Amino acid sequence: MLRWFENRLDPYPAAPSTQPPRSLYAFCRHYTRGTEPGWR
Repeated sequence: MLRWFENRLDPYPAAPSTQPPRSLYAFCRHYTRGTEPGWR
């Protein structure tokens, strides 16, 4: 089952690292960006 999740996400995204947002919601959205297409 873990392999299914591991194959859905790219562990090394091409985008450069940036400072995360301050609010909790924005922080969560920042680090889960790119996972939406994999769950559909």
